[in-house]
Amino acid sequence: RMVDFEKSPSGPPELQALLVSANLGVEQLQTVQDALGSFLPNWSQRPSFATATLGGLAKAGHAKTAHCVLEVMEANRIETNMFHYSSAISACEKGRRWQLAHHLLSKMRTHKIERNEICYNAAISACGKCGRWED
Repeated sequence: RMVDFEKSPSGPPELQALLVSANLGVEQLQTVQDALGSFLPNWSQRPSFATATLGGLAKAGHAKTAHCVLEVMEANRIETNMFHYSSAISACEKGRRWQLAHHLLSKMRTHKIERNEICYNAAISACGKCGRWED
């Protein structure tokens, strides 16, 4: 019997590994790569695993870790989409990282990933929470 980690209250196992690192203040690209290494092959087949992981990071406000996850996905040629970026931008909102939210929106344009109201609203909210609403 397979466990559906997407519906697990604690989230997918890769999220748990990332949260441990992020809570210890270790939010570096190599640490994220190491934590995700064995999970990445599944993400190509099931992008919803990446979405669930990024969504968990968003809820916890771990913007830098979410950004590293996107970088690791792209470095490993795992397709990123609007949902992945929306979750990472939401992490920026919760983590009050307006510059990173702005950077991710720009990156979406560069990678020709559709941007929607959720992306824009999260980025605007991140700016607003930091008193940078005019940016």
